[in-house]
Amino acid sequence: MKQTKRVAIQGVPGANHEIAARQFFDDCDVEVVPCLTFAELFERVRAERDLYGIVAIENTIAGSLQANYTLLNESGLTVIGEYKLRIKHNLMAMPGVRIEDLKEVHSHPMAIMQCEAFFRQYPGIRIYGVEGANQASMKAAIPPAFCASAMAWMARVVLPDDSGPNISMMRPRGYPPTPRA
Repeated sequence: MKQTKRVAIQGVPGANHEIAARQFFDDCDVEVVPCLTFAELFERVRAERDLYGIVAIENTIAGSLQANYTLLNESGLTVIGEYKLRIKHNLMAMPGVRIEDLKEVHSHPMAIMQCEAFFRQYPGIRIYGVEGANQASMKAAIPPAFCASAMAWMARVVLPDDSGPNISMMRPRGYPPTPRA
């Protein structure tokens, strides 16, 4: 029987942080604990002794995520490992919509930065930052379940996939490191 690890992520199930958590603990079952913000994630990991937290701290395109470094420095938590996750962005639209027909794209601000070069090819598309892919899918009238499952299969338009954040796994200080595999 596999050991179960509880891992707090920022976002909803299906988010990139969940993918990284499951790959980091590939020899364990993972119970995801969704958090709305990184601040909430750090608070929960501090409060719940059996809870790990996973956060992006670096991005090959966008650079350092200073807010997460600050939260880490102020948290009293210890980094116990690192995982590099290659991100593949998908641009989703309702069936029959061509990219030339798009007027707006709603996405997480980090995803927008990672796809900036792609969107420069389409100056008529207005770009809006939202909390996450789930919120973006609702704005586009795509059921949220479609958005969450889109990571598992190809969507209509595949965007460049050359981003790769370094994601750190954390625990309260005083706990022994957990081997990755």
